[in-house]
Amino acid sequence: GWQSHGVRAGVVTHSKPSASGHLIFHGSAYARGVHVAELLAATLDDAHAAEWVDKLLEIRSARWPGRATSAPWGTRVCEDLSLQVFDAPWPVSDREMLMRRRVLVTAANRTVRIAFEPAVGAEALGFPVGKGRVRADAFSEFEFVASATELGTRVALVGLVNPKGSLPTALINVLNRDWAANTISGLLRHARRATRLPGPVAQGACKGVDVSTWGGRAAPADVVRGGGGGGGVGGGTAAWLGALARAWLPAAPESRSEL
Repeated sequence: GWQSHGVRAGVVTHSKPSASGHLIFHGSAYARGVHVAELLAATLDDAHAAEWVDKLLEIRSARWPGRATSAPWGTRVCEDLSLQVFDAPWPVSDREMLMRRRVLVTAANRTVRIAFEPAVGAEALGFPVGKGRVRADAFSEFEFVASATELGTRVALVGLVNPKGSLPTALINVLNRDWAANTISGLLRHARRATRLPGPVAQGACKGVDVSTWGGRAAPADVVRGGGGGGGVGGGTAAWLGALARAWLPAAPESRSEL
């Protein structure tokens, strides 16, 4: 089952032990005063991602020609390729992940999901493995659910990472305990810097997507909103890894924390 790490940086965190040396983690919180449009804008802003994604060194995105995906009726889907490079302490090699990033927007239940999975077959599109790095595999997902009664969003992050090589047990324990909490708290700090409520996405695969009218107290995009802010959870390169992701990720625990 899930092991609780309590509340870290205002985020409820859990992890799962793995005999195979994988990272399996979950974090969640309720962000009062943060609009789902601010969170979507922040997560699609690759230029500033390293400011809030824990240990991220570099991120690059590109179109994925010819790819299509199915989704339930009423869900808008946009997708691209995302290469992300993460710092690891010496002598461990930095890890990079070439992933398919899918954004699923469902207005009926005011939910945005940003899902990452290994981009199988995309290596030939100009993403060679960086010198001195190891290309790992990861399944992860952000879920943002806008409140129907007030300005607030439930935020969850769950992930399974195969580092493609052994990591020190102490490092695995620290990442399982801290990475989701640091990333969620960093995302909320970044989102709260917005002085205007974002309108439709202006560029990239999700151009035109607009969630600014969601929530109990949504404001139009041209109204200045005060900065600052006070204050659960919804294949791959190997069949077994895909099975693990499908079996474990939906079973993550619920959150009662508020940020």
